[in-house]
Amino acid sequence: LLFAAGSDQRPLFIFLAAASALVVSTGAAVLIGSQGQQWLENFPMRAVAGAGFLVIGTWMMWDHFQA
Repeated sequence: LLFAAGSDQRPLFIFLAAASALVVSTGAAVLIGSQGQQWLENFPMRAVAGAGFLVIGTWMMWDHFQA
């Protein structure tokens, strides 16, 4: 949005650059994820993610009540 508003470039070029960046980053995430699946198959990802959410939630509540 900032590039489109304050730039001498055409909005179409800015859109194409942003869309290309999204496609490349999504492609990289899919490639890394499909390769990482082989090594993380037996890793308890849900348990680790759940524990991470609990830790972040507890930290945010602690910070809220400390203020």
